[in-house]
Amino acid sequence: MAIESAHPAIDPPQARSVWQGVARSVLWCWLVLGFSCALGQAQSADSAYSWSGLPALQRFPPGDRPGGQQSFAITQTPAGEILVANADGVLRYFGGHWSKLDLPLMNTARSLAVAEDGQIYVGGYHHFGRLARGMDGQYLFEDLDDLFFPDRRGAPLAEIWETLADPDGVYFGTNSELFWVGADNSHKRWTIPGSGSAASYRVGEEIWVRREGGTLLALRDDQLSVLLEDVPRMTWIGQQRDGRVLALMHDGSFNVLEDGKLSPLAVAVSAELGESSPYCVLLLADDSLLVGTLSGEVFWFSHDLQLRQRWPISPFPILSMGTDWENGLWLATDNEVIRLNLSERWSLLGPDRGYRGTLLDGGVYAGEVLLATSMGLYRDAGGGSMELVGPEGAETRDTEAVPGGALVATGNGVYQRSEGRYELVTEDANALYLILSRRHPDIAYAIEDAGLLILGQKDGRWSESSRIIDPAYRFVSLVEDRSGALWAGQVGDDPMRIQLTPDGRGVIDATRQNTGLQRSVGADSNTFGFAGEIYASTDEGIYRWAGDRFLADSLHGLDRLVANRLTEILVDECGPGQVYAATSRQLFHWTDQAWHPLPLMDGQVQGVVGFDCGGGDDHFITTWSGLARLRADSEAPVGRSAAPTLESVQVSQGDTEIRLALLPEQPPQVPAAATVRFRFALPSFDRGWRMQSRLSPQDAFWTDDPGLGLREFSAQSPGEFEFQVRALRDQSPAAEVLRYRFVVVPRWWQTGWAMLAAMLLLFVVIALIVRWRLKRLESQNRNLEQTVKERTASLEARSSELEDANQRLRELADQDGLTGVANRRRLEHDLEVAFVQAAQAEANLALLMIDLDHFKQFNDRYGHLRGDDELRRAAQLMQRALDWPGGLLARYGGEEFVVMLPGADLNQALAQAAAIRSTLAHDDPQQHRLTVSIGLSERRSHHAPSANALLEQADQALYLAKGGGRDRVEIFRR
Repeated sequence: MAIESAHPAIDPPQARSVWQGVARSVLWCWLVLGFSCALGQAQSADSAYSWSGLPALQRFPPGDRPGGQQSFAITQTPAGEILVANADGVLRYFGGHWSKLDLPLMNTARSLAVAEDGQIYVGGYHHFGRLARGMDGQYLFEDLDDLFFPDRRGAPLAEIWETLADPDGVYFGTNSELFWVGADNSHKRWTIPGSGSAASYRVGEEIWVRREGGTLLALRDDQLSVLLEDVPRMTWIGQQRDGRVLALMHDGSFNVLEDGKLSPLAVAVSAELGESSPYCVLLLADDSLLVGTLSGEVFWFSHDLQLRQRWPISPFPILSMGTDWENGLWLATDNEVIRLNLSERWSLLGPDRGYRGTLLDGGVYAGEVLLATSMGLYRDAGGGSMELVGPEGAETRDTEAVPGGALVATGNGVYQRSEGRYELVTEDANALYLILSRRHPDIAYAIEDAGLLILGQKDGRWSESSRIIDPAYRFVSLVEDRSGALWAGQVGDDPMRIQLTPDGRGVIDATRQNTGLQRSVGADSNTFGFAGEIYASTDEGIYRWAGDRFLADSLHGLDRLVANRLTEILVDECGPGQVYAATSRQLFHWTDQAWHPLPLMDGQVQGVVGFDCGGGDDHFITTWSGLARLRADSEAPVGRSAAPTLESVQVSQGDTEIRLALLPEQPPQVPAAATVRFRFALPSFDRGWRMQSRLSPQDAFWTDDPGLGLREFSAQSPGEFEFQVRALRDQSPAAEVLRYRFVVVPRWWQTGWAMLAAMLLLFVVIALIVRWRLKRLESQNRNLEQTVKERTASLEARSSELEDANQRLRELADQDGLTGVANRRRLEHDLEVAFVQAAQAEANLALLMIDLDHFKQFNDRYGHLRGDDELRRAAQLMQRALDWPGGLLARYGGEEFVVMLPGADLNQALAQAAAIRSTLAHDDPQQHRLTVSIGLSERRSHHAPSANALLEQADQALYLAKGGGRDRVEIFRR
């Protein structure tokens, strides 16, 4: 179901840019982006839009955690641990890691509760008990069945359906009885009247029970008394803070208990809720209600039962819900365990909602969410569905808000989206991105591969005003200054200032500006605006235009934050307090006169492709995972103090291993030969935190924790040590440091008297040996001196010869002699290693099999020497286009090459393939034009069982590419 939200517009500066640091063909063809900035009149302040995005999600399928598939209950302890009742026991999630707690006699945990004193109670099949954490950090299970069934004959308990916390203990509910156990092991039991299944609920301070036949009972005055008869099938009943008792019925309707009877309430989505099969309910502190359904949806109702959100979360039934102290909602399902953020600050519209292709831009335009992808233009139709509104398969690169709709840049022209129509503005234009002029509201600029297209608007219709085609126009960014002039960053060149005619429809002059600017030869330049000023960035730094020259400017430390991605900087000013900067890897927010990192979806999404102010407080960031919405007026969730906690301290020596107390009264003693292993964790779900540790006084500096929460120390010198752990966020450490002191006990030979005796004995022995050796060495030295001189000269000559030979052998072994790239031997070795590593890590691994089109005809026509030159040129160009960490280009044989891309999925591999094709095709036009056919395969997507199979799949895809007309990329198909 779509949620309506206000979406007013503002008037930010106009600037567009594309990311650098990738092959130019990828830059122009795939990662064309920019900060979309709509004019003030593009949207009215009261416009609303359908949004099918989901909150930030973390999924934990069975393969990513211990235990079985089904999980039945979920809760959080006062220490911040998440406990899950699972078909294989109790699972614990803490500090980013899962573990399983042993439950003797109980294979399945069915229900969980944490009492007010922090005690953890577990109900299962035929057993219930208590989990308690020992002094050493281990959880121990105490079976409480003996309190009621000391002889343990038969299976008297059956299934424990509910475990409900009480201020003094806990209730366990079955189909026939209700049990209570206090913290001191005092206990009671009640027989539930009637027959059939029973369900127990906490209603305010009381325990209520509903029998299958419709009888509703309450535990009052130490007995179960009938409240109501003939109560319809019920999912939940509970009490809000104002005393109102609400009941959710099985058919999705809500009832209120008034005057001793249940009366129905008018709720707009009761029918839809009933169709989704409500199964569990969570009453939040603000009296709002979360309803989990067997269809995998979550309905969120306000305290007065108005629908706030409806999220299709999982394909599996939701069986239980719980919250954590950082506004997270945890769902236990028939298969996966899920955490989602209840804050409405972030949500994501991903490809699972129905759009196809790589997302290149997106935002809200005249009340509709549009997504520009490599496969077309899509509209969020609401209710979680996407509608294709442009030609299918047409690469759509950029969208820009205009009054009444949007301008759309595609690979075959510019289009206008208005009043539900998609109309051509100008054809035969390879439009990369767009900006709207602030000085001339009826003018827009479209950037082409080698040109500038000026569009004009009259009576709401856009058309081409003029087009400038110039090979010198190789723009990667464009920004308009206050005078209406355009500043362009360029591929491999200095920034260009373009002076326009007074009406903005023509170019008067275009000049490069490099005074005061530092840039490496061949490096790109980038332009952007900030606080009304024009800035340029190169690989050497950030520069501000001062009227006649550029001046070096750190832009308040932004240059240090972006490190080696200076030419990717984009800045967008969406309104007061809403200024953002980005590179392809990071997003920053300008607050308190400083730049602060802004993790995408609270750190759960990576990669910035574009940014759209959107208007009002809703901003849209195009990411590698989809279109993220940032509600700037929603405060970021604030968790508890991120103080690290100690999980365990283990001491091992040989086959012996012991666990030390976590809070000892005195520092424990550790043998000098032992290994001390510390496990620690951070009770926070905020990925902005990181941990550091050190052993004082041994370590002078802190060591970053890679996420394992583990440090171990072996064979320490005798003395007193303190292990320390701290948490940091934005380079600022938390106030509290975890400290654990211990003493390393010396071995007997490390004691003072033993060391003194050993030193005296050693001194005597050394004196005798030295006296004897001196006499012998004097004689040997004279004999050896001459031999050494002779052998030294011989060895030096031989060593030089061997080094030269080894160097030549190393080069010949792994290098193709003609092209200089890796040879087939190197490829086969590296591919086998990469395939094993990818299989072990369940990671992606892609291969590109490349064949030079019509090379044999070229060879026959121009001869083998010219053919060899072409092979070398092609190899050099492909090596230049390859921009992938760990990527390898190898000559496979003849005119065939192979590119190995560890970690690349299909979309990323397609981008690399496009980069190679474009680089070859756009090389020196004076030389023979190179085209290639490329076959693509990917280990996970195509289920390749071996490295050879992956190579064979790529070869089959290459055969399809060649058979399909060459000069194309084909993906392996079975």
